[in-house]
Amino acid sequence: MQEITCLIVDDESIFRDYLKMVIDWDSYGFTIVGEAQNGLQALELAEELKPDVMFIDIDMPQLNGLSLIEQLQARRSGIHFILITGFWDFQYTHKAIQLSVFDYLRKPFTRNELLTCIMKISGYVMECRNEATEYGKTRGLARNHLLLQLLHGEYTGSDSDLAKSFQAYEVPLVPESPFAVVAIKSYDFMDLWSKPREKQAVLYAIQNLFMETAAKQVAFSLLRIDDTQLAFLVNPPAGGLEALAAILSRVMELCDKYLQLHMTMGVGNPHSGVDGLRMSWLEALAAQNHNLEKNQFQVTLYADISPKQFDSTYYYRILNRALPAYLSLMEHDKTEKLTRSRALLIEASKYMCKHYMDELTIDSIAGALYVSSSYLRKVFAQGINTSVMHVLLEIRLHTACRLLVEERYSIAQVAEMVGYKEPAYFSKVFKKYFGISPSGFEVKWGKK
Repeated sequence: MQEITCLIVDDESIFRDYLKMVIDWDSYGFTIVGEAQNGLQALELAEELKPDVMFIDIDMPQLNGLSLIEQLQARRSGIHFILITGFWDFQYTHKAIQLSVFDYLRKPFTRNELLTCIMKISGYVMECRNEATEYGKTRGLARNHLLLQLLHGEYTGSDSDLAKSFQAYEVPLVPESPFAVVAIKSYDFMDLWSKPREKQAVLYAIQNLFMETAAKQVAFSLLRIDDTQLAFLVNPPAGGLEALAAILSRVMELCDKYLQLHMTMGVGNPHSGVDGLRMSWLEALAAQNHNLEKNQFQVTLYADISPKQFDSTYYYRILNRALPAYLSLMEHDKTEKLTRSRALLIEASKYMCKHYMDELTIDSIAGALYVSSSYLRKVFAQGINTSVMHVLLEIRLHTACRLLVEERYSIAQVAEMVGYKEPAYFSKVFKKYFGISPSGFEVKWGKK
């Protein structure tokens, strides 16, 4: 990873020395390339050194911190700024927002507060570098779309096609090796997605923490699933799942300490190929939701969960991918003021849960909610990264799971009860989504 260069600007030499010594900057991917004792000197050094980040004291002689930032912004320097001050008031806050200052540190700050700040800005700088070219931005979007297709069971290629897809979209995983998927749940994520800069900073901070903790032993890719859910796709290290769990536990500890993110993680078994990756994701969700049931913030391996610890109805619930976002929204429904789009997302999901057995289309769902179909598509795409009809598909298939495990109905009856007129087509859709036929699912998970 290319190092991030920093320039320290403060009129107190004691503080500049403290800032240089308080942490091991090199170990976090930063290099301090210079220091300045006033704003005018900093202006010259910034032109000469072109640092990625500047730590700037507000109250300095000749040229104060805010005026310095204003001049550098006018020159389109591309530098990211962190303000340092011994006091703070609304006037500074307003001006800092206008100048797009990334963050601020109030003296005296602790080592942990500084680490939290640099981890966030590290992520943001890396994201800016990645998106500096249109190619980098497009490549990232395409890669995320590919990985979502794999987890959702929507990838149409074969196992042999996977290597070509990974190479085309620069996915940093080895397709010939087994995959394990890690499901990461945190309701603290919800506050981040409305702040694009904060979101990217935190995502990269988590990624960097994993990279540093794993000491480059693990090939991985991090993916946002919805408002409360992330996923790591990994080729496990030589030590297997136990070594991976140790790495993840350390990452959780660091995220809690420095980013104030409280997480729970589930780890699926290693599997090979397209179907194997999907299966590992479902297992990861099972382990994650096992933690949620017990209100545990920890790393749980699917391999450590005995099937006796959850019944068939539980398995039906953990198979769900799209609804956790909907359910988490429902949890916040009573305590938070919902935006129009969030409220519509909830109402649309409720409507589909109530009418899934009917012949529904995007137009009929939108019409029932008195909105246009294009607006409804946009709400789902932005809200939970999937389509209206895909959520309907999942509602139908997960309802089918519940009916199948009860073993009171034939497969043909179940198909009709969840909105499919043709049993053969229902079986085809079910197997494509879950990787197992309805009859196979009934045998494995039905009441004995």
